[in-house]
Amino acid sequence: MPDVLRALFPLVPHDGFIASGRDARMSRAFPTLYHQFVDQSSTFEIAARRANGSTVVVRVAGITDAARAATKNPINARFDANAARLEGVRPDGATENISVRFPGDGMVGVLRIRGFGGDRFIAELDSVFSVARTRGVRGMVLDLRGNGGGVDMDGANLAGRFTDKPFRYFDHIHVSTLRPSFTRFVPRTYAELDSGTTPDPAGGWLVKPNLHPGVSEQPPASNPFLGPLVVLMDGSTFSTAADVTARIRGFGRATFIGEESGGAYEGNTSGLNGLLYLANSGIRIALQMYGYVNAAPTPRERGRGTRPDIVMPLRVQDILRGEDPAMARALDVAKVDRQPR
Repeated sequence: MPDVLRALFPLVPHDGFIASGRDARMSRAFPTLYHQFVDQSSTFEIAARRANGSTVVVRVAGITDAARAATKNPINARFDANAARLEGVRPDGATENISVRFPGDGMVGVLRIRGFGGDRFIAELDSVFSVARTRGVRGMVLDLRGNGGGVDMDGANLAGRFTDKPFRYFDHIHVSTLRPSFTRFVPRTYAELDSGTTPDPAGGWLVKPNLHPGVSEQPPASNPFLGPLVVLMDGSTFSTAADVTARIRGFGRATFIGEESGGAYEGNTSGLNGLLYLANSGIRIALQMYGYVNAAPTPRERGRGTRPDIVMPLRVQDILRGEDPAMARALDVAKVDRQPR
């Protein structure tokens, strides 16, 4: 396995020099990567070591990805059940994008957000924070593990709920060209770019607030939560979720637990897509046109994510035991100071 992983890791997309994001992608995409780059055999010989040290060798037939997904191996039943419970999957199999719970004595709220987006995102956040105020919550755990991102301004809205001062969310958004030679936009897009950008003295263009409100000053929430705050993150905390962790880090009032965020602390490249079509191969490549720079303090090392104050990744052994050590630690940290700030 070490040889296989060494061969595959350079082929796994990741942000900057962030190992946690690469590892998270590997854990999700290993079967596909193995088939594409290592072995396309129809049968496989597998050697495994038992707990007593003896070795067992079996020969098994390969199956398609669809068949593998539909196969329920009883050996994995405990892992699957515990993983679903830790992910917050309800007994009926449903999940909620935004969920909140109040474990123990109820003085710490645990807010989990799986993604940023949806017509009811802001309304659901309003409801969650209203319930927290009504219950007199003193500390809060914001769980952004596994959050792959989403709508920029939903992230800005969430960040504004943890400060009582106006703040910048994006320092600026840079666009290298308004007329890329490799693709064509619809006329409305060209008009929006022309009216929504201004020349950057360093080259290219800067996005103005009328094109993206994230570059203007953001208001704090009318009733922000200013008590002890703990943010949980991991290698799958990406895109908008990574922007949120960076901005909250800049507020200087939260403790971060888990793994380095999978998305870069300093910003990302996304937004408007330009489609590059390679005629000979038929490959289409979506190139992101906006260079987002977060309004966070200068990173200590470029190309890295938001760093945790307490490193506690969730491991296979934890899932097999049905435990979440990072969450347990986060609850303890959030309880340290019971007085609102």
